[in-house]
Amino acid sequence: MWQDFLAFLTQLFGSVSAFTPQIALFLFLICFISEGFIISIPLALDLVWLIAGTNLRNGILPPLDLLGLVLVAMVGRQLGALVLYFLSHKSTKFFTKFIARRVPKQVPENGNASGFINKVDSISAIGVAAGRLLWLRIPLTLLLGARGRLKTLMAGIAISSVIYESVYIGIGAGLGAIFGITADEDYAFLYFMGVLAVLYSLVFGIRFLVKLIKRRMANKASEKNTMTKENVSGTDESPEIKS
Repeated sequence: MWQDFLAFLTQLFGSVSAFTPQIALFLFLICFISEGFIISIPLALDLVWLIAGTNLRNGILPPLDLLGLVLVAMVGRQLGALVLYFLSHKSTKFFTKFIARRVPKQVPENGNASGFINKVDSISAIGVAAGRLLWLRIPLTLLLGARGRLKTLMAGIAISSVIYESVYIGIGAGLGAIFGITADEDYAFLYFMGVLAVLYSLVFGIRFLVKLIKRRMANKASEKNTMTKENVSGTDESPEIKS
C-alpha cells in the first residue's frame, strides 16, 4: 500500500514538467480551498514548488510554464480569500465581538473592539504580505474584510505569493544544481520530503528560540518593575517618631 501511495505521489508531482490542465487545476484547488475554507494538504504546495524549481534548473519545465503555474496559484489564493473577506465584511458586528473576546489586551474595557480593528487601516500591502508569511493569513483576511480593504488584501496576497513561490523554487533549483537531483529519479519524492523536514525544523526551531527570548525578556522586565516599585514604596515610608 505504501508503495502504491508513493507511486501515486511520484506520478502526480512528476507532472510538474509543463503547464498542464491537471497540475493547474491541482494548484488552483489547493490554494482556493486553503484560503477560503481553511483546509489544506500539508506540504503539497511546498513539494510542487521544490519540484518545479528542480525541473526549471534541469531544463524540463519552461520558464513561461512556471510563470503560468505561479499565476494560477496566486489567483486561486485571491479568489479563495474572497470567501472569508466577504464573510467578514457582511458580519462586521459579530466579528468585532469575536475580536473583543479573543484579544482582550487590545480592546478597551467597555468591550468595544472598533479601536483595535481601526489599526488595520494603517497597514500596507507589504505589511499584509509579511503577516501572511508569518502565519497570519486568516486573521489578516478577516480583519481586512471587516474594514473593507479589498485592494490591500489582493495586493498583499500577490506579493506574499511571489515571495513564497520564489523561495521554494530557488531551493529546488539549488538542489538540482548542487546535488544533481531530478524529479524523475527513483524515490525523488523522499529526497524532497527530507529537504522539507530540514526546512520546517529550522523554521520551528527559530520560532521556539524567538518565543523563548521574548519570554525571558518579559520576565526580566517584570522583575525589574517589581523591584523598582518595592524600592519606591520603601523610600515613601516615613520613619516612625518616638516620643
